[in-house]
Amino acid sequence: MALIGVGCAGLPPKQKPVTLSTTVPLDGFEATAGGTWPAAEWWKQYHDATLDQLIELAVGSSPTLATAHARFDRHASR
Repeated sequence: MALIGVGCAGLPPKQKPVTLSTTVPLDGFEATAGGTWPAAEWWKQYHDATLDQLIELAVGSSPTLATAHARFDRHASR
């Protein structure tokens, strides 16, 4: 029995749990009015054929919201 007590003697003290902030990083930040939402094809302003192809590939192979929801439901029910 004495060996059990000696074996625990070298353990470090238990750490205190992490305390998370209750405020958001930009709390109190005042944004000026007049900003605009990006255009539907915002990347076109760069005139970059590679970027055009990447966006086309991403949009073409991305699931619809209904498909993503169905996948989520299927995995959540497991």
